[in-house]
Amino acid sequence: MFGFSLGAAVVAAVSGLQVTDPQDSMQLMGSRVVSALDPELTNTLGEKFHVTLPGEWNLIGIPRGFDPSDTGAADLVVNATIEDVGLKDCDDLLIRKVSVFGQKLGSNITSLEFSVGSDVFNETAAMGLIVNTPSGSTNATDDPAAFVQLVPQCQITRPRGPIAEPTKNSFRKRTKLFTAVCSLENGANVITLTWSTVWRGFNAGSVYYQNDLEVFVSGVGDDPAGLLGPDDHTEASRMVTGCFKPQPVNGPFQSRTKA
Repeated sequence: MFGFSLGAAVVAAVSGLQVTDPQDSMQLMGSRVVSALDPELTNTLGEKFHVTLPGEWNLIGIPRGFDPSDTGAADLVVNATIEDVGLKDCDDLLIRKVSVFGQKLGSNITSLEFSVGSDVFNETAAMGLIVNTPSGSTNATDDPAAFVQLVPQCQITRPRGPIAEPTKNSFRKRTKLFTAVCSLENGANVITLTWSTVWRGFNAGSVYYQNDLEVFVSGVGDDPAGLLGPDDHTEASRMVTGCFKPQPVNGPFQSRTKA
């Protein structure tokens, strides 16, 4: 595995994106992508649900009651932009951008933006990386090493060995490309993001792929604001008229409670 981390990087001990945190199963909340479904979120109550409506959604807000118009004054705010970028009706939604704000980033960073820079396969151009500071913005999409130098709290790695494109035999399952792990306040909060490629089918006779993101956040307590907190998520996960999807596994509707 190669990394873009520099000597000042702080690396958090975070388990894989789709497994349970061995230290505290209720402290690793976030999104995951599963075969042929919209993004699935797990909140602090252990509830799993699918976000069925595109738009920018607040995932985490600390403290509860933070001012959405002044995210920089909060301790930590994590937002996700979920888009319908498919080429057919009722295609699965994808997480295409994650924005991080708050005092926990430190005084030299006002926000971080992680996005899908392009739909290329297994190239660093797939990563959109923007650092916003009090003096302006730096777009490090073409140079992940520069991003890590600007944000030593983060490390970017890729899987070991060869990376193969997904195929129709692994329909809509992801091939993971890059992972960013950002440890804030010496590990008090760890934000883990993964860029993946998904097989989307055929367009004009050719196979086409698209890239998306997963995000997990640890150390948020049991009562943060946002979709990953304990509040009602009915609006984000409501059924879309004319677009029925049997989500999740154990039922025809959009939400279920962790067993």
